[in-house]
Amino acid sequence: MKFIIYILTPILTILLLVIKIEFFEKLIIAIDPDAPLYLTIALVLGSLYVYYINFASPYKKLQTISEKRWDALKKITDSLFKEYKQYGLSFNIMIPRRKYFRLMEPKTPGSKERKFQFGVEVFEVIWTYGNSGVHKDFKLTVNQGLCGSAYKSGVKTSLAYIHGIALNSAQLGNYNLTSDQIEKTKKLIIVVSCPISIEQKSAKDLKDKVVGILNVESNNEASESLVTDVIKQAEFYEKIVYLADIYSRLHI
Repeated sequence: MKFIIYILTPILTILLLVIKIEFFEKLIIAIDPDAPLYLTIALVLGSLYVYYINFASPYKKLQTISEKRWDALKKITDSLFKEYKQYGLSFNIMIPRRKYFRLMEPKTPGSKERKFQFGVEVFEVIWTYGNSGVHKDFKLTVNQGLCGSAYKSGVKTSLAYIHGIALNSAQLGNYNLTSDQIEKTKKLIIVVSCPISIEQKSAKDLKDKVVGILNVESNNEASESLVTDVIKQAEFYEKIVYLADIYSRLHI
């Protein structure tokens, strides 16, 4: 790699400049009339090789690593899913994407009318596991729902910033949802949202930044005890934090 960066790339650049100088061009033609063509082909191939080594190849490696992280996450979630099989859990990871404008948040809590917004961040589901939660195409902004609350108030991935509720459709009105969104979530019994944070290097030190949310949901009535029972909740939340932390370490 050092040869490519420090030796081959400068040589190719120098040759490219040299063959464009009239004196050297005549000299090369005097040696062989087809020499400029051969040199051009060599330079093109060399440039493509440098591009592949410096850009295309690392990108492919990153793509492979990125795909493998989902396999790693699934294996860990498999274990948690089996342990809590009787509760019918569903998992998803959401990250915010900034949109130019959206009609999503209600004009008044629980209403069907929605207000027009510029530059709002909308959650996008990038990973799902299980089928007892809301549909992966369910949309809401960072100002809505339990996951919005966890995202905006979260500082890092830890027990201190987990948000969990046992809910019904009436309670969902407290989370800035429209009547349509409440209707789509009315079958849920529990929702638990955990911030996913990564370490970012600032000018002075490392700082945690929340980049997404891990949601755990269920429409199984038995799951309510995972949130309301103090002992069960403590153990359950610890495992959710562990799962969120694993993703943060695999984050690319």
